[in-house]
Amino acid sequence: MAVRIVLIHVLVFSIMSCVFSDDTDSLGGKGKKGQRQQYNLSLNHTMQFGQGVDSYFRNYHDNKKTKNQRHQQPTSRQDDAAYASLAGDIECKWTAWGPKTRLFGCGEQQRMLTNDSGYLCKAPVIERRQTCHHPRFRDQLLYFKVYFVDHVEQVYSQTGKDKRSVNSQHSLDLLLLVDRSKSMQRYEFSLIREAMADLIKQMNLTVSPRDTQVAMVTFGTSSKVEFKFNEHRTTADVKQAILSVPQYRAGSSQLEQALQYCSRVFDPSEQQFGARTDSGRVLLILTDGESLYDPNQAAEDLKRRLGVEIFVVGFKRISEQQMMAVSSHPKHHHVFYFENAGKVRKMVERLPSVNVKKLKP
Repeated sequence: MAVRIVLIHVLVFSIMSCVFSDDTDSLGGKGKKGQRQQYNLSLNHTMQFGQGVDSYFRNYHDNKKTKNQRHQQPTSRQDDAAYASLAGDIECKWTAWGPKTRLFGCGEQQRMLTNDSGYLCKAPVIERRQTCHHPRFRDQLLYFKVYFVDHVEQVYSQTGKDKRSVNSQHSLDLLLLVDRSKSMQRYEFSLIREAMADLIKQMNLTVSPRDTQVAMVTFGTSSKVEFKFNEHRTTADVKQAILSVPQYRAGSSQLEQALQYCSRVFDPSEQQFGARTDSGRVLLILTDGESLYDPNQAAEDLKRRLGVEIFVVGFKRISEQQMMAVSSHPKHHHVFYFENAGKVRKMVERLPSVNVKKLKP
């Protein structure tokens, strides 16, 4: 077809050359010279036109080949999925909402757009939402009563051994680790002091050199032992010592360093702290924020090397991930959350009136 077009074009220009041969001015010259110039002009134009036709057909075939390649069945599974999704051949459904990134307070949930065939779905394939859940106060009160107070009395105290359990330790070293970083306001620290003092008084523990010993450590950027295990011999002395801890704040919350310090306090070889070799060991952490460094390794050292059982009471904007990491197992028996320090104080006040029968097995 291209050859026919070229021949027709040559024929047309030949006829035009013959018709206007007498008009030498329009042909760019006179006589035979003008005819030669016209012939050269026609020939050059014809060659350029032919080259354009050839180029057009080459581009046409190349484009057609590329178009055919685009409509071929995709070779990879991913391309196949993308092709099918664009064609609307896949029916996609949303999965159920996944677990929250945080158990306490506000966290993020996400779900995915998927289908039974395993192909990709149209974007967006992931949907996220913010959800908030603040544990009910009465539930946390009940859990703290059952899983901390009753558990410690049953397993570790001499009274608990006589009345409830044959697996009880004959003595207990109880360490209170209280956050005093800048995020802890003075009135909040005062409320926590009062709560811990009342807790020691309410628990069925006999404070003595042979039964239960209590120590207290506060932490911020650095850690400080407020009183040692062998420093106070009665419940009244321990309560007064807790209430006498000064109200001051010190830097950021470095729980990792505090737990490393607690390992020294619990270590019987560190005789200045008064820990015993044959006693049970319980650590109760009270914190309102997130540790600057990961405390997991220090907590594991306490649990594995020294056999310390760790409980965590968190309030305000605590890090749930860190609370779960440092606490003992099972986690939901050793982690408690309250909205603020006032709720912690209120919780301790209501412990005597808690009906443990309300807890479902």
